[in-house]
Amino acid sequence: MPVTSIDYMRSRAAMTQDYAGQDDAIFTGTPKTADFPATVTVYRTVHALRCGFTATARWSEYKPDHDFMWLKMPHRRYRWI
Repeated sequence: MPVTSIDYMRSRAAMTQDYAGQDDAIFTGTPKTADFPATVTVYRTVHALRCGFTATARWSEYKPDHDFMWLKMPHRRYRWI
């Protein structure tokens, strides 16, 4: 199964012309614990309206066994203009 990066997913979203930005991630709880969540809202243009789609990812569900990238970029953020 191919593995894609968040950078790739953002560039693909931007190519659709429907991507309308995103909010910064909101982190709550204690970092690097099983229930440490990050919540992000991504916006998409739907029938000429900017609509928000929010999802939460928890550390225990997404943290890989090797944490090189987590240590290198723990709070990487992007701004699309």
